Amino acid sequence: MQSEQLRQRRRERKRLERERDKKESRNAQMCAGDELDFLLPRRVAALFGRAMRAAREENFTRPSNSGSRFPGRIQTT
Repeated sequence: MQSEQLRQRRRERKRLERERDKKESRNAQMCAGDELDFLLPRRVAALFGRAMRAAREENFTRPSNSGSRFPGRIQTT
């Protein structure tokens, strides 16, 4: 009887560990997807920056669109 309970506890512990590992992996992937770095000429960087600001404003003004945030950093050459 005790050995069966121990096996059940071990199985449950392993299941919880797998769930935690999956959750951590998904979280790491989501965090990595929030940032992009670009090396662009100044004129292109300025145009790209304006386009991103306009896209963000559009996403925030349309409640039906759950668009992701894009905190990209742009380096100029």
